[in-house]
Amino acid sequence: MEKKEAEKILSKNKLVLDTAGLENLPVLTVEINRYYLKEDSRRSEDVYLLGNLIDKEHCNMKFVEADYRCESFFVKHELNYWYRDYLEEALEVKDALFCLYGEVDK
Repeated sequence: MEKKEAEKILSKNKLVLDTAGLENLPVLTVEINRYYLKEDSRRSEDVYLLGNLIDKEHCNMKFVEADYRCESFFVKHELNYWYRDYLEEALEVKDALFCLYGEVDK
């Protein structure tokens, strides 16, 4: 992925860069407002299932209560819709972050 493409993806998803007390690592808050878990879904179960799907493909990612926590950055998502509708764009955002900030060490 090219740097410009990565920046465009993150811009499209309203990336907000901030800092937190997590070992002075950046906090990247990505708000994707058109994706929410359905109110009638079993929210917690669906959130963890999305995390498990991402973990299978990218074992560095840890997904807890709608947060990605990695060694080099901390990403929060507001979730919409079902995880299967969200997964492709979530992975696209992750790829863009890795393009700009580098892969995390295993």
